[in-house]
Amino acid sequence: MEFKKVPARELRNEICHPPSLEISDQKLQEYFTTLIKLLSDSKCLAQDKEANTAVLKLDELQNERMSLNDLIELLKKSHKTLKDVNEPGELRYKEIDEILAKALKILEDRMQDLEKRQENTETEVTDLKERTENTETEVKDLKEQVQILKDLKEPSKSNIQAGKQIEQEEYERGVAEMLKILKTHYKRKLSNLTFSPLNDSVAAPLDDFYMQPNIQLMKKDKGCFIKTGTQILLYKNLFSKDSKLNQQTVFIQGEAGSGKSTFLARLVMDWCDSPKRSDNFFQDLKTLKDYKFIFLVTLRNSVQEFNIEEIIKQQVIDSLYGKEDCEKANKLLNEIMKQEHCLILLDGLDEWTGPGNDHNLPELKALHYTESRCDLLITTRPWKLADGKIKDSEIDILLQLEGIKYPFELSKCILRRKYQDENVLEAKNSAFTEYIRKQKLEELLQSPMMLSVIVCWHDEGERKLISKCEIYSSLIDSLLKKVSNEEGYFEDQRFNCFAETQYIQPNIHHVNQIAEAAFRLLFSDIQEKSLVFGAKDLKLEDAQRKFALKAGILTKAKTSSLARSSSTFSFVHKSIQEFLAAYYIACNEKVINEIIAGYFEQYDKSYLAMTQLFIFLCGVSISAGNALSDLMNESNVKYNSFQGDTLYQNCVFAGYREAVANSTGSINLRLTRFIINDISLDLKNLWNMNVSNVMSLTIRLPSVPGYKIDLSLCHKLKSLQLEGPGIELK
Repeated sequence: MEFKKVPARELRNEICHPPSLEISDQKLQEYFTTLIKLLSDSKCLAQDKEANTAVLKLDELQNERMSLNDLIELLKKSHKTLKDVNEPGELRYKEIDEILAKALKILEDRMQDLEKRQENTETEVTDLKERTENTETEVKDLKEQVQILKDLKEPSKSNIQAGKQIEQEEYERGVAEMLKILKTHYKRKLSNLTFSPLNDSVAAPLDDFYMQPNIQLMKKDKGCFIKTGTQILLYKNLFSKDSKLNQQTVFIQGEAGSGKSTFLARLVMDWCDSPKRSDNFFQDLKTLKDYKFIFLVTLRNSVQEFNIEEIIKQQVIDSLYGKEDCEKANKLLNEIMKQEHCLILLDGLDEWTGPGNDHNLPELKALHYTESRCDLLITTRPWKLADGKIKDSEIDILLQLEGIKYPFELSKCILRRKYQDENVLEAKNSAFTEYIRKQKLEELLQSPMMLSVIVCWHDEGERKLISKCEIYSSLIDSLLKKVSNEEGYFEDQRFNCFAETQYIQPNIHHVNQIAEAAFRLLFSDIQEKSLVFGAKDLKLEDAQRKFALKAGILTKAKTSSLARSSSTFSFVHKSIQEFLAAYYIACNEKVINEIIAGYFEQYDKSYLAMTQLFIFLCGVSISAGNALSDLMNESNVKYNSFQGDTLYQNCVFAGYREAVANSTGSINLRLTRFIINDISLDLKNLWNMNVSNVMSLTIRLPSVPGYKIDLSLCHKLKSLQLEGPGIELK
């Protein structure tokens, strides 16, 4: 066989001087074929055993059946074989030898590289094993920690009991501390009250002039509440005897100045001091000890809040604790209201509007309602319960506060502040009693506030007062005296109740502006701003606002805010605001049709809230009172309820008597839904005024037999109800 040099030389050059370090599969196959042909040379290697073995190995390698180590060994043997058979001058064997040597060198280098990689891989495997061991250790530690957490989550009974005992001890310490602070706060705030509206800077101990209240139990009868004649003489009678009730809601209703707030103050003081007190009108002070806590709040200061707990936090907790302690105290309050028997006193429901139509009453959280007995005692004016928004089912007990039981005992206590000699004191009080009886003002004395005004002015020798309007005119006059000593009188007699005042006329500009604000706020479209309002809502010039504050007609209170400091204003008493508003209406009668009519249309049954204003208006200007009675009568006809009829007729009767007392002109008050329940002269006069316009007549005279009434002029009569023996109709 003739061996060609060119293929061998090319093979050598390609292997020794490759263009890149990579060899394609096709080239590799060509190299295998060339080497196999060379080692199969029939002239020199046909009988060479090692050459034949190399051919077999190359065939295995070519078909991927040989390992790298076997290939290196093969090349070594092939190299040795070629050296053994190499003849001098034979270039072909020399070139093949170089090829094999070069291939062997490449493969040995590659083998070393692979060995290094293997060592690195073994090192990585060792590191991986170490990391795996570390991970297993971490997993083991984690399992131990998880078990610890499980043990903490499910502690032993002994640990649970120990934890509960610690919590209970902390709770009891917090309760004891709050009780101590709360009682100290109440004693400082409530133990002294002003006994005269004429001089609010002079305060006296509550015990010195507090008189037994005239509280009567009410019951539901034919869709309304009526008096039962049962006097409340014990604290336990304020609440139901039915122990099944989890939470009771008790209402005390009474007109302005009847002593509702003072009664609550005395109740709180009795709770603070019981059972030490012995001079108490309610002898069962231990009843109050059934309550772990008593919380007293004023609703006019939280008109937009309906959550009772939040109201207590704002008015009580914030007053007892600093900012750093309030959060802890609020949490404690939450627990107290869940665990303890509490009495919550809500003063002035008629001055509370609530955040919307969804809330007619402040509410306890459902949790507190179901888990504990938090009783509610709520004071209000009667109109608030008569407007129908508060359901009868929400009233567990209704009580009527009609001032004090023995008014002349109170007048004596007030006079005692000035006269210590018993003989002089008795003479002064007897003179006052005689004056009241002659002037027929006994009805006014049911209000402790009104009694205080009358007795103080009578003692000072002022003109003998004969009407509410004259009393309030004198009250305003005395307040203005604090600001200005300038005196003056009204030359015209437009308003009789101002005739003897000395300080109103010189300050009439201020009075007119304040009266306008009183009216505008009372009939505000935003009802929650009618009693407590900001300077922007008041719309008084700075000088007029300062004047009203100095006189004591307005009061100012700061409100807490992190953003800025702000204040709210209110009239010193709602009845003062109502009197000033009535004066403004009397000066501007057109507002009755332009503003008040729309207000009655917008707010259903709102006319019932204006009874006091109506009475004042009849005393200041009967022409304006007549016009307002037309509007109120229309609203009452739309209301169409016996309870509304009763309240409105009582209002008209009071307005009639006020007009008579002030001699303000021709009286023509409208009353078309008439109730005859007595045979007084006032009722007869009102009947004669309205006989031709009466649409509904109810006669309730169970103790007056043979009552006769002429209905011949009742042309518009549509409804007639009779209750009494032998009523005769014509």
